[in-house]
Amino acid sequence: MGKLSKKIIFALILILPAFALIGIGYNTENNTVIIIGLLIIVLENIVLTSDIVKYALKDMKCWREKYYNIWCANGIDTKDFESVKIPLSMERRIFIVIFLRQILIVAFVILCVLVFMWVGPIKMIHYDSMKGLVAGDFYRSYKARRAAGAGTLIFMFLSPFILPILAYCITNAIYILRTISDRKYLACRAIIKCIDSNGMHIIHDGKIYRNKNYTLIGVQKKQMRDIPVTIVFIPEEVLVLPNVLSDESD
Repeated sequence: MGKLSKKIIFALILILPAFALIGIGYNTENNTVIIIGLLIIVLENIVLTSDIVKYALKDMKCWREKYYNIWCANGIDTKDFESVKIPLSMERRIFIVIFLRQILIVAFVILCVLVFMWVGPIKMIHYDSMKGLVAGDFYRSYKARRAAGAGTLIFMFLSPFILPILAYCITNAIYILRTISDRKYLACRAIIKCIDSNGMHIIHDGKIYRNKNYTLIGVQKKQMRDIPVTIVFIPEEVLVLPNVLSDESD
């Protein structure tokens, strides 16, 4: 078991006393006990975030080798993977597309956190503060409070990983965008056999290799059948662009 895995398990174990302290402080209206419980969660986030960032950076460093293994290639400029230079206008388009995608990923994570906060702790505080319920509203309030309690429990168990997950997404985004802006991506001309429900099929050494993780930029899926295209390899993704001719790339 790796060092990071051990810390994740330890964080899950440590969240139990933190959760207990927050619950006791909430029921007894003791803010000091609540703050101690929250501090434990904050410290867990800080420790895990440091390790997650290191893990993300270490994982990203080997992205070229991963693609070579997927396509069974020794590198770019082979028989089927002819190296090309991407025009500046196309490079800008790649950067914008990936930038917007990474923003959406980070925004989605933040939205999930806010939703869990709303259906959990915020709703719980709201229903606990309600006084003088009439008999007809009591049962509905009870069911809503139970749902809020379940949401709060889920949120508490996820809380040590909120900042690390955000840090992981942001680290990946920065690394990918820097790879594009510094022109450290891999670009080559290749022949796409077809794209179907099983992914993108590329011809290499007389064999067909498949990859499901791809993005089409400036081309349509229905056009992808036995035609040359430009393949751009970046960390965690393969981009398919219109064919770039050698005399157009200078």
